[in-house]
Amino acid sequence: MDVQYLFRVIMPEMRSLEDYLEGTLGDADPSVRDVVTHLMRAGGKRIRPALVFLAAKFGGTFDLDRLLPVAAAAEIIHMATLAHDDIIDGAEVRRGLTTVHAEWSPQVAILAGDYLFAQGFRLLARTGEPRAVEIMANVVFEMCQGEIHESVAALTGADADEKAYLERIGKKTAIFLAESCRLGALMAGADEVTTRVLRMFGWGIGLGFQIVDDVLDLTSSSVAFGKTLGTDLRAGVLTLPVIHGLTHATDPRLRDIAQGRAGGEGDMEELKDILGRSGSFAYAEGMARRFVGDAVRNLSLLPECDAREALLSMADFVVEREV
Repeated sequence: MDVQYLFRVIMPEMRSLEDYLEGTLGDADPSVRDVVTHLMRAGGKRIRPALVFLAAKFGGTFDLDRLLPVAAAAEIIHMATLAHDDIIDGAEVRRGLTTVHAEWSPQVAILAGDYLFAQGFRLLARTGEPRAVEIMANVVFEMCQGEIHESVAALTGADADEKAYLERIGKKTAIFLAESCRLGALMAGADEVTTRVLRMFGWGIGLGFQIVDDVLDLTSSSVAFGKTLGTDLRAGVLTLPVIHGLTHATDPRLRDIAQGRAGGEGDMEELKDILGRSGSFAYAEGMARRFVGDAVRNLSLLPECDAREALLSMADFVVEREV
């Protein structure tokens, strides 16, 4: 399913977003503009700003001029996290493009990420809504905690259990999608119950999205996936399929590969085969479907409308996507 098809309800708003992003990021010094424009091209699906717009459809006042800075801030801050994540992961490619640290340098990528964080919060501050700044600050706070926890666990060999994994992806991924929904509802004046329902929807699809992403990182092709595969495993980070496999697979080779002791060229294919035979991919995909199913059930509390149908289609996309 084409992700742009999911956004047909908000297509005019998404086009306005692209113009707004180009105007905001294109107004920089030429050297800065080259780097951030490169990041913008590799940014991906624009899911976070789309959630801002769709959630705002359930409020009392849909004011595009008021929503655009918030939606743009969500995308720009997401871009900042990608610049930093690619350095942490050692990723050379994202969305088919060379990553900033590979194209320029790690120093440039770090500074570009910092620049984008600052730009995103400048946009939020201009809305005159302190809660928007506070919500997004908490998103970054929790994401940083999740990343630090992941990096420390990779060094110490801890975190090889499902509960710790779910807590980590809640901080790394789910909270951003949840709060994107909350921000849209807030800026449109939605009531408390509606805002809570939308936030829980974002949380559920966020967990599902990350689990599916972790499956694809081990099963897809690098060309289809658009970024370097197996980055988590090479960094010592254990994702749900591997965590399940370590408990349920009978092949002793899995632990050697997962802990980086094997060193063979065909290790990734062997890992994929072992996890497939142990049902670990099917287990992870089933858990993703459960989280997304919970998210969808929350939507039954909202009135039927085009925006709700778009959110339901987005939920289907999360669990059915192949890239």
